[in-house]
Amino acid sequence: MAKVKTKTGVKGTLAHVLSSWQLYVLLLPALIWLILFAYYPMYGVIIAFKDFKMRSGILASPWADPLLKYFQQFFSTSIAVTAIKNTIVLSLEQLVISFPIPIIFALLLNQLRSDKTRKVVQTISYAPYFLSNVILVCIMNMLFSANGIVNNAIVSLGGSIQSFI
Repeated sequence: MAKVKTKTGVKGTLAHVLSSWQLYVLLLPALIWLILFAYYPMYGVIIAFKDFKMRSGILASPWADPLLKYFQQFFSTSIAVTAIKNTIVLSLEQLVISFPIPIIFALLLNQLRSDKTRKVVQTISYAPYFLSNVILVCIMNMLFSANGIVNNAIVSLGGSIQSFI
């Protein structure tokens, strides 16, 4: 086998980066998102270790003395253990209940034989992700109000107006 010589050092790395600059441009939006939504919010965590004064701002506020003053205050209260326990219980419930439900729903939806039924159920179940709650409530009011579409259909079939509230 022939040995392939590669450039090493700073010049070789720079040449490699410049030769595939398009990939780095594609990486840029993800990097910006990471900085804005993962690293920048962590800047505010420093408040837990400072005697924060609104007028001074985060960086100019003095450090708490002792440094863990607010943690000591929290753990000396009677609600600290309850708050930590509730946080852990809610996280475990979300992991055990909320995580598998969409997967189970997708598997059950996949078992429907009728494509039309599957599409209707998918549309109804995904609608809240695409429409705001205000719009959904307005649509439901239009459908189920006293002079709505559902009650008009019931009256036209010989029934009486129903209250769905």
